[in-house]
Amino acid sequence: FSEYKYWYIQNKFNQTYSDKKLMVAGVTGVIRESDQLLALKRTNMVHQDKNMYELGPAGGLSILNNGCKDQLINEFEEELDVSSKNINSIKQLGILIDKKEFILDIVFEINVRPNFDKKICFNHEYGDFKWISLFEKKCINDLSPSSKEIFNYLQNKELK
Repeated sequence: FSEYKYWYIQNKFNQTYSDKKLMVAGVTGVIRESDQLLALKRTNMVHQDKNMYELGPAGGLSILNNGCKDQLINEFEEELDVSSKNINSIKQLGILIDKKEFILDIVFEINVRPNFDKKICFNHEYGDFKWISLFEKKCINDLSPSSKEIFNYLQNKELK
């Protein structure tokens, strides 16, 4: 595994200096209220999945943090500009391995306080958001590939 910065350089230079791909480890949060999931629209200033919606917040694991949950909380505060005091609970959902992008994501469900979304302030990563229902298959059309995988997993789990 490697940190995100090495993955970024590897993809930017198309592996000119190496035929081996580094796999980066990251975290993804799925903010959920009942059957609604928060989808965040990525801006055109990001390196991956520009102008697509994703389940987030998400980010690469850093060796500077004490663990996956700490990294997720950092991403929540940094990317949404919302205090972590708005998080009621965090539980691990699973691991997503993206063999195309060489990313291993540890996926968590985030339960938030009511109306937390009224406090969201965007930055260069996200520019908008919408709530999507687990019971509407058409709403995944504009989700990033990894978010589609997570959505499908959650939808299948709900329907069982």
